[in-house]
Amino acid sequence: MKSKQLIFAREYRGLTQKALSAAVSGLSQSNLSKYEKGIESLSDETVERIMLYLNFPMDFLNLNISNDVENKHYRKRASINAASRKQIDRTISLIAYCFDWMSDNVELPDYTLGDYDLEQGISPSEVARQIRRQCKLGTTPIKDLCTILEKNGVFIYFWDCPYEDFDGVSLITDNGFHLIIVNKNCSNDRIRWTIAHELGHSLMHENIALFVNEQRDKEKEANEFAAEFLLPESETRRAFVNIKMSQLASYKSYWLTSMGAIVQRAKQLGGITDEKYKLLRIEFSRNRWNKKEPIPVYLDKPTVFNKMYDLIVNNLYYNVETMGKIMGIPVDVLDEIFARPKIVKLGGVI
Repeated sequence: MKSKQLIFAREYRGLTQKALSAAVSGLSQSNLSKYEKGIESLSDETVERIMLYLNFPMDFLNLNISNDVENKHYRKRASINAASRKQIDRTISLIAYCFDWMSDNVELPDYTLGDYDLEQGISPSEVARQIRRQCKLGTTPIKDLCTILEKNGVFIYFWDCPYEDFDGVSLITDNGFHLIIVNKNCSNDRIRWTIAHELGHSLMHENIALFVNEQRDKEKEANEFAAEFLLPESETRRAFVNIKMSQLASYKSYWLTSMGAIVQRAKQLGGITDEKYKLLRIEFSRNRWNKKEPIPVYLDKPTVFNKMYDLIVNNLYYNVETMGKIMGIPVDVLDEIFARPKIVKLGGVI
Protein backbone atom coordinates (compact mmCIF):
# COMPACT_ATOMS: atom_id res chain seq x y z
CA MET A 1 0.00 0.00 0.00
CA LYS A 2 2.78 2.46 0.90
CA SER A 3 4.59 1.83 -2.36
CA LYS A 4 1.35 2.50 -4.25
CA GLN A 5 0.94 5.86 -2.54
CA LEU A 6 4.59 6.73 -3.16
CA ILE A 7 4.08 6.08 -6.88
CA PHE A 8 1.00 8.31 -6.65
CA ALA A 9 3.02 11.18 -5.12
CA ARG A 10 5.87 10.77 -7.62
CA GLU A 11 3.56 10.79 -10.62
CA TYR A 12 1.60 13.75 -9.26
CA ARG A 13 4.85 15.72 -9.16
CA GLY A 14 5.59 14.64 -12.73
CA LEU A 15 8.80 12.80 -11.90
CA THR A 16 10.21 9.63 -13.40
CA GLN A 17 11.98 7.05 -11.27
CA LYS A 18 15.26 8.22 -12.80
CA ALA A 19 14.67 11.87 -11.89
CA LEU A 20 13.57 11.09 -8.34
CA SER A 21 16.44 8.71 -7.61
CA ALA A 22 18.91 11.30 -8.90
CA ALA A 23 17.49 13.92 -6.53
CA VAL A 24 17.44 11.86 -3.32
CA SER A 25 20.76 10.84 -1.79
CA GLY A 26 21.28 7.13 -1.14
CA LEU A 27 18.53 6.12 -3.57
CA SER A 28 19.23 4.25 -6.79
CA GLN A 29 16.75 3.90 -9.61
CA SER A 30 17.02 0.11 -9.29
CA ASN A 31 16.11 0.14 -5.60
CA LEU A 32 13.26 2.58 -6.18
CA SER A 33 11.90 0.43 -8.99
CA LYS A 34 12.01 -2.71 -6.84
CA TYR A 35 10.30 -0.87 -3.96
CA GLU A 36 7.50 0.39 -6.19
CA LYS A 37 6.99 -3.13 -7.53
CA GLY A 38 6.85 -4.52 -3.98
CA ILE A 39 9.95 -6.66 -4.51
CA GLU A 40 12.21 -4.96 -1.96
CA SER A 41 11.81 -2.54 0.93
CA LEU A 42 13.53 0.78 1.58
CA SER A 43 14.73 2.04 4.92
CA ASP A 44 12.42 4.37 6.82
CA GLU A 45 15.01 7.12 6.52
CA THR A 46 15.13 6.76 2.72
CA VAL A 47 11.35 6.84 2.43
CA GLU A 48 11.27 9.95 4.59
CA ARG A 49 13.79 11.66 2.32
CA ILE A 50 11.73 10.72 -0.73
CA MET A 51 8.52 12.12 0.74
CA LEU A 52 10.31 15.24 1.93
CA TYR A 53 11.61 15.86 -1.58
CA LEU A 54 8.15 15.26 -3.05
CA ASN A 55 6.69 17.62 -0.43
CA PHE A 56 4.13 15.02 0.64
CA PRO A 57 3.55 14.21 4.33
CA MET A 58 4.43 10.73 5.57
CA ASP A 59 0.76 10.25 6.50
CA PHE A 60 -0.04 10.23 2.79
CA LEU A 61 1.51 6.78 2.58
CA ASN A 62 -1.22 5.41 4.85
CA LEU A 63 -4.09 6.65 2.71
CA ASN A 64 -6.08 4.50 0.31
CA ILE A 65 -6.99 6.73 -2.59
CA SER A 66 -8.30 4.45 -5.29
CA ASN A 67 -10.82 6.15 -7.62
CA ASP A 68 -9.61 3.61 -10.16
CA VAL A 69 -8.21 5.52 -13.11
CA GLU A 70 -9.24 2.80 -15.56
CA ASN A 71 -12.90 3.31 -14.63
CA LYS A 72 -12.81 7.00 -15.45
CA HIS A 73 -14.17 8.25 -18.75
CA TYR A 74 -12.12 10.95 -20.44
CA ARG A 75 -13.01 13.51 -23.05
CA LYS A 76 -9.55 14.44 -24.29
CA ARG A 77 -7.61 15.01 -27.42
CA ALA A 78 -5.07 12.44 -28.55
CA SER A 79 -2.03 14.66 -28.05
CA ILE A 80 -1.84 14.20 -24.26
CA ASN A 81 1.39 12.33 -23.57
CA ALA A 82 1.82 9.54 -21.01
CA ALA A 83 3.49 11.70 -18.34
CA SER A 84 0.79 14.36 -18.55
CA ARG A 85 -1.90 11.69 -18.47
CA LYS A 86 -0.47 10.36 -15.20
CA GLN A 87 -0.45 13.83 -13.65
CA ILE A 88 -4.02 14.37 -14.79
CA ASP A 89 -5.07 11.00 -13.35
CA ARG A 90 -3.49 11.77 -9.99
CA THR A 91 -5.03 15.23 -9.79
CA ILE A 92 -8.46 13.83 -10.61
CA SER A 93 -8.09 11.23 -7.86
CA LEU A 94 -7.13 13.93 -5.36
CA ILE A 95 -10.05 16.15 -6.35
CA ALA A 96 -12.39 13.19 -5.85
CA TYR A 97 -10.72 12.37 -2.51
CA CYS A 98 -11.24 15.97 -1.32
CA PHE A 99 -14.86 15.87 -2.48
CA ASP A 100 -15.45 12.66 -0.52
CA TRP A 101 -13.71 14.00 2.58
CA MET A 102 -15.81 17.16 2.59
CA SER A 103 -19.00 15.20 1.93
CA ASP A 104 -18.60 13.47 5.30
CA ASN A 105 -19.27 16.84 6.94
CA VAL A 106 -22.25 18.07 4.89
CA GLU A 107 -25.51 16.75 3.45
CA LEU A 108 -25.69 16.59 -0.34
CA PRO A 109 -28.58 16.07 -2.78
CA ASP A 110 -29.26 12.43 -3.60
CA TYR A 111 -28.50 11.05 -7.04
CA THR A 112 -31.83 10.81 -8.85
CA LEU A 113 -31.05 10.16 -12.51
CA GLY A 114 -30.55 6.40 -12.38
CA ASP A 115 -28.56 4.12 -14.68
CA TYR A 116 -29.41 2.97 -18.19
CA ASP A 117 -28.52 -0.41 -19.62
CA LEU A 118 -28.18 -0.06 -23.38
CA GLU A 119 -27.98 -3.85 -23.66
CA GLN A 120 -31.75 -3.82 -22.98
CA GLY A 121 -32.40 -2.04 -26.26
CA ILE A 122 -32.66 1.61 -25.21
CA SER A 123 -30.65 4.07 -27.32
CA PRO A 124 -28.48 6.95 -26.02
CA SER A 125 -30.90 9.39 -27.66
CA GLU A 126 -33.84 7.91 -25.76
CA VAL A 127 -31.83 8.11 -22.52
CA ALA A 128 -31.33 11.83 -23.22
CA ARG A 129 -35.04 12.32 -23.83
CA GLN A 130 -35.89 10.52 -20.60
CA ILE A 131 -33.45 12.68 -18.61
CA ARG A 132 -34.96 15.81 -20.14
CA ARG A 133 -38.44 14.63 -19.13
CA GLN A 134 -37.31 13.67 -15.64
CA CYS A 135 -35.71 17.09 -15.10
CA LYS A 136 -38.73 18.84 -16.66
CA LEU A 137 -36.58 20.51 -19.32
CA GLY A 138 -38.99 20.23 -22.22
CA THR A 139 -37.29 20.59 -25.59
CA THR A 140 -35.85 24.07 -25.17
CA PRO A 141 -32.18 25.02 -24.64
CA ILE A 142 -30.77 24.09 -21.23
CA LYS A 143 -29.59 27.35 -19.69
CA ASP A 144 -28.65 26.42 -16.11
CA LEU A 145 -26.96 23.13 -16.95
CA CYS A 146 -24.71 22.87 -13.88
CA THR A 147 -27.45 23.92 -11.46
CA ILE A 148 -29.90 21.33 -12.80
CA LEU A 149 -27.42 18.48 -12.65
CA GLU A 150 -26.17 19.30 -9.15
CA LYS A 151 -29.76 19.41 -7.86
CA ASN A 152 -30.07 15.85 -9.15
CA GLY A 153 -26.89 14.55 -7.55
CA VAL A 154 -24.41 14.94 -10.44
CA PHE A 155 -21.71 17.21 -9.08
CA ILE A 156 -19.39 19.30 -11.20
CA TYR A 157 -15.92 20.65 -10.51
CA PHE A 158 -14.28 23.31 -12.66
CA TRP A 159 -10.55 22.57 -12.72
CA ASP A 160 -8.05 25.27 -13.62
CA CYS A 161 -6.25 22.67 -15.69
CA PRO A 162 -2.78 23.42 -17.11
CA TYR A 163 -3.27 20.91 -19.95
CA GLU A 164 -5.13 22.48 -22.85
CA ASP A 165 -5.72 19.07 -24.44
CA PHE A 166 -7.78 17.85 -21.48
CA ASP A 167 -11.52 18.56 -21.65
CA GLY A 168 -13.09 16.59 -18.84
CA VAL A 169 -13.74 13.33 -17.06
CA SER A 170 -16.57 11.60 -15.22
CA LEU A 171 -16.31 9.08 -12.41
CA ILE A 172 -18.04 7.64 -9.40
CA THR A 173 -15.97 8.53 -6.34
CA ASP A 174 -14.92 6.08 -3.64
CA ASN A 175 -17.90 7.30 -1.60
CA GLY A 176 -20.29 6.72 -4.50
CA PHE A 177 -20.84 10.27 -5.76
CA HIS A 178 -21.27 11.04 -9.46
CA LEU A 179 -18.61 13.63 -10.24
CA ILE A 180 -17.78 15.42 -13.50
CA ILE A 181 -14.48 17.32 -13.66
CA VAL A 182 -14.04 19.76 -16.54
CA ASN A 183 -11.28 22.06 -17.74
CA LYS A 184 -12.52 25.55 -16.87
CA ASN A 185 -10.11 27.07 -19.41
CA CYS A 186 -12.07 25.72 -22.38
CA SER A 187 -14.72 27.86 -24.07
CA ASN A 188 -18.18 27.77 -22.51
CA ASP A 189 -19.71 25.98 -25.48
CA ARG A 190 -17.03 23.29 -25.29
CA ILE A 191 -17.52 22.95 -21.52
CA ARG A 192 -21.28 22.53 -21.99
CA TRP A 193 -20.70 19.76 -24.57
CA THR A 194 -18.13 18.09 -22.30
CA ILE A 195 -20.56 18.10 -19.36
CA ALA A 196 -23.30 16.58 -21.50
CA HIS A 197 -20.89 14.00 -22.94
CA GLU A 198 -19.64 13.00 -19.48
CA LEU A 199 -23.20 12.87 -18.17
CA GLY A 200 -23.86 10.29 -20.86
CA HIS A 201 -20.95 8.20 -19.57
CA SER A 202 -22.22 8.58 -16.01
CA LEU A 203 -25.69 7.35 -16.94
CA MET A 204 -24.77 4.56 -19.36
CA HIS A 205 -21.29 3.28 -18.53
CA GLU A 206 -20.12 3.89 -14.96
CA ASN A 207 -22.26 1.59 -12.85
CA ILE A 208 -20.14 -1.55 -12.54
CA ALA A 209 -23.33 -3.60 -12.37
CA LEU A 210 -24.06 -2.69 -16.00
CA PHE A 211 -22.71 -4.99 -18.67
CA VAL A 212 -20.95 -3.00 -21.37
CA ASN A 213 -19.99 -5.08 -24.39
CA GLU A 214 -16.37 -4.39 -25.36
CA GLN A 215 -17.46 -4.04 -28.99
CA ARG A 216 -19.58 -1.00 -28.16
CA ASP A 217 -18.18 2.45 -28.89
CA LYS A 218 -18.73 4.24 -25.58
CA GLU A 219 -17.45 7.56 -26.93
CA LYS A 220 -19.91 7.43 -29.82
CA GLU A 221 -22.73 6.60 -27.39
CA ALA A 222 -21.80 9.51 -25.12
CA ASN A 223 -21.71 11.86 -28.12
CA GLU A 224 -25.11 10.65 -29.31
CA PHE A 225 -26.49 11.30 -25.82
CA ALA A 226 -24.94 14.79 -25.71
CA ALA A 227 -26.32 15.71 -29.15
CA GLU A 228 -29.89 14.78 -28.23
CA PHE A 229 -29.60 16.28 -24.74
CA LEU A 230 -28.37 19.67 -25.97
CA LEU A 231 -29.98 19.72 -29.45
CA PRO A 232 -33.19 17.65 -29.28
CA GLU A 233 -34.21 16.18 -32.61
CA SER A 234 -37.86 17.24 -32.26
CA GLU A 235 -36.78 20.89 -32.38
CA THR A 236 -33.74 20.78 -34.65
CA ARG A 237 -34.51 18.30 -37.43
CA ARG A 238 -36.53 20.77 -39.52
CA ALA A 239 -34.68 23.87 -38.31
CA PHE A 240 -31.30 22.55 -39.45
CA VAL A 241 -32.37 21.61 -43.01
CA ASN A 242 -30.02 23.19 -45.56
CA ILE A 243 -28.33 25.13 -42.77
CA LYS A 244 -26.15 28.03 -43.91
CA MET A 245 -23.02 29.63 -42.45
CA SER A 246 -24.99 32.85 -41.94
CA GLN A 247 -27.42 31.04 -39.61
CA LEU A 248 -24.86 29.45 -37.32
CA ALA A 249 -24.28 32.42 -35.02
CA SER A 250 -27.98 32.81 -34.19
CA TYR A 251 -28.42 29.06 -33.66
CA LYS A 252 -25.38 29.02 -31.40
CA SER A 253 -26.72 31.91 -29.32
CA TYR A 254 -30.10 30.21 -28.99
CA TRP A 255 -28.98 26.63 -28.29
CA LEU A 256 -25.86 27.62 -26.29
CA THR A 257 -23.97 24.99 -28.25
CA SER A 258 -20.98 25.31 -30.58
CA MET A 259 -21.45 25.93 -34.27
CA GLY A 260 -19.34 22.85 -34.93
CA ALA A 261 -21.77 20.70 -32.94
CA ILE A 262 -24.72 22.28 -34.74
CA VAL A 263 -23.27 21.48 -38.17
CA GLN A 264 -22.51 17.93 -37.04
CA ARG A 265 -26.07 17.58 -35.74
CA ALA A 266 -27.50 18.83 -39.05
CA LYS A 267 -25.53 16.13 -40.85
CA GLN A 268 -26.64 13.43 -38.38
CA LEU A 269 -30.31 14.36 -38.84
CA GLY A 270 -30.09 14.41 -42.64
CA GLY A 271 -30.49 18.16 -42.88
CA ILE A 272 -27.38 18.53 -45.02
CA THR A 273 -25.53 16.21 -47.36
CA ASP A 274 -22.05 14.88 -46.73
CA GLU A 275 -20.81 17.23 -49.45
CA LYS A 276 -22.44 20.26 -47.81
CA TYR A 277 -20.97 19.19 -44.47
CA LYS A 278 -17.47 19.06 -45.99
CA LEU A 279 -17.91 22.53 -47.50
CA LEU A 280 -19.02 23.95 -44.15
CA ARG A 281 -16.02 22.37 -42.43
CA ILE A 282 -13.73 23.96 -45.03
CA GLU A 283 -15.28 27.32 -44.17
CA PHE A 284 -14.66 26.60 -40.48
CA SER A 285 -10.99 25.98 -41.20
CA ARG A 286 -10.73 29.08 -43.36
CA ASN A 287 -12.16 31.19 -40.53
CA ARG A 288 -10.00 29.33 -37.97
CA TRP A 289 -13.13 28.38 -36.05
CA ASN A 290 -11.77 24.87 -35.45
CA LYS A 291 -9.53 26.45 -32.81
CA LYS A 292 -11.83 29.13 -31.42
CA GLU A 293 -15.34 30.01 -32.44
CA PRO A 294 -16.86 33.49 -32.26
CA ILE A 295 -19.95 34.24 -30.15
CA PRO A 296 -19.48 33.36 -26.46
CA VAL A 297 -22.37 31.53 -24.81
CA TYR A 298 -23.73 31.56 -21.27
CA LEU A 299 -22.64 28.92 -18.78
CA ASP A 300 -23.74 28.79 -15.16
CA LYS A 301 -21.21 27.75 -12.54
CA PRO A 302 -21.31 24.71 -10.25
CA THR A 303 -21.65 25.60 -6.56
CA VAL A 304 -21.61 22.44 -4.44
CA PHE A 305 -17.84 21.98 -4.14
CA ASN A 306 -17.24 25.59 -3.10
CA LYS A 307 -20.20 25.58 -0.72
CA MET A 308 -18.84 22.47 1.02
CA TYR A 309 -15.47 24.15 1.40
CA ASP A 310 -17.04 27.36 2.78
CA LEU A 311 -19.15 25.40 5.29
CA ILE A 312 -16.10 23.54 6.59
CA VAL A 313 -14.06 26.74 6.86
CA ASN A 314 -16.84 28.79 8.48
CA ASN A 315 -18.50 26.14 10.66
CA LEU A 316 -15.60 23.90 11.63
CA TYR A 317 -13.09 26.76 11.55
CA TYR A 318 -10.62 24.72 9.50
CA ASN A 319 -8.10 26.46 7.31
CA VAL A 320 -6.29 24.71 4.47
CA GLU A 321 -3.29 23.97 6.66
CA THR A 322 -5.50 22.19 9.22
CA MET A 323 -7.33 20.31 6.48
CA GLY A 324 -4.01 19.22 5.01
CA LYS A 325 -2.88 17.73 8.31
CA ILE A 326 -6.18 15.89 8.82
CA MET A 327 -6.36 14.63 5.24
CA GLY A 328 -2.67 13.82 4.82
CA ILE A 329 -2.49 16.01 1.69
CA PRO A 330 0.15 18.69 0.96
CA VAL A 331 -1.04 22.26 1.35
CA ASP A 332 0.09 23.23 -2.16
CA VAL A 333 -2.12 20.45 -3.55
CA LEU A 334 -5.12 21.72 -1.59
CA ASP A 335 -4.33 25.26 -2.70
CA GLU A 336 -4.71 24.09 -6.29
CA ILE A 337 -7.88 22.10 -5.65
CA PHE A 338 -9.53 24.85 -3.61
CA ALA A 339 -8.30 27.48 -6.08
CA ARG A 340 -6.08 29.37 -3.65
CA PRO A 341 -2.83 31.02 -4.81
CA LYS A 342 -0.44 28.13 -5.35
CA ILE A 343 3.22 27.93 -4.33
CA VAL A 344 4.86 24.81 -5.72
CA LYS A 345 7.97 23.63 -3.94
CA LEU A 346 9.98 20.46 -4.19
CA GLY A 347 12.68 19.61 -1.72
CA GLY A 348 15.68 20.12 -3.98
CA VAL A 349 18.57 17.71 -3.94
CA ILE A 350 18.62 15.89 -0.61
